Amino acid sequence: MNIFWIKTILFATALIFLFGNLNTVSAQQNIVEDSIYTFKMKDGQIFNGTVKIREKDYLYEVQSNKGMLLLLEEDIEEIVLTSEFLKPEITWPDSVHSTRYLYTPGSYNLRKGDFYYQNYLIVGQQFVYGFSDRFSLGLGLFPTFSDDPEYILAYSITPKISFDYKNKKGAFSAMAGVLTAIPAQSALGLFYISNTFGTRDKNLTVGLATFYRQDEEIHKSINISISGYLKVSKRWAVITDNMFLSNHHDEPKFSLEESYFVFSGGARYIKKRFSLTLGAFLLFKPNDYSEFYPIPWLTMGVLLNKREKRK
Repeated sequence: MNIFWIKTILFATALIFLFGNLNTVSAQQNIVEDSIYTFKMKDGQIFNGTVKIREKDYLYEVQSNKGMLLLLEEDIEEIVLTSEFLKPEITWPDSVHSTRYLYTPGSYNLRKGDFYYQNYLIVGQQFVYGFSDRFSLGLGLFPTFSDDPEYILAYSITPKISFDYKNKKGAFSAMAGVLTAIPAQSALGLFYISNTFGTRDKNLTVGLATFYRQDEEIHKSINISISGYLKVSKRWAVITDNMFLSNHHDEPKFSLEESYFVFSGGARYIKKRFSLTLGAFLLFKPNDYSEFYPIPWLTMGVLLNKREKRK
C-alpha cells in the first residue's frame, strides 16, 4: 500500500469520526426523573412509563402499565419524551433491510443472530449473518456475464464492523471485501468506511470506498456515496443511492474525464421478515451526456431466523 492510500484512508476516517462525534454531542438528551418517556427496544418492544434512573446511562427503572421494569441501556434503541412522541414511525417494526440502501450498505449492522438472504435482480444471491450487534459477514454468488464459460460465476466475502452512537442517532462502520471469479482469474478488493446520521427509520449516510483490481493491468479508484432512507408508513420506505465513481490506472485521482455519476431512487415494501425493493438508477459521464444508461433495480430480502426477545 503506497503513501497515497495511507493518507486517504487516515484522512477519511478522521473526518467521518469527527462528524459522527459532533452528531452525538448535539443529539444528546438528558433523561429527567419522574417524567414520562417512550422506550423503543432493539427487539421491537415499546414501553411507556415514568422513569426512575437507578444508574445513569446504564440502567433505567420504569413504572409502566405492565408494572415496574428494569431496562438496560444496551438494549434500548431510542428514548423519546412522551410529549414529543407524535410520529407513528417509532412503532413501526424494523425493516429487513434497515442495514442497506439500494446497493450500498449503511453503517448500522445486523442484530446478533440475524441470518439474512438477499437477492439482486433475480440472479445475484447473498447470505449475511450477524455474529454480534457489531460484526457481520456476507457471502455472495453472482453471475459475471462473461463470454468465457469457465468464468460465469463470481463470489464475494464482505466482513463488516460497526459502532452505534450512544444516543442511538447514528453509527460508524468499516467494511472490507473481495470479489473474484470462479476459478480465480482476477480479484476486486474493496475497503469502505461510512457514517450514518439518524435512526434506522430515517437516516443519511456518507461513505468513502476504495477499490483495487489487478488482472493484466492495475486499476485503482476512489468512490464517494451519499445515501438516504426514510420510512413513510408502516409498510413503505423511500430510498436514494448516489455515487461518484472514479476509474484510473496506476494512481487514483478525482477527474471528470474517467469518472461516472450514479443517481438512483426507489421504494421498499416492508413486512416483518420480508422486504421487496423496486427502483432505478442513472449512470452517466458528467462530461459526456451522450453516454447515459438508465438501469432498473430489484432486490428482495428475507430474514431466515426468528428474532428472540432480548432479556
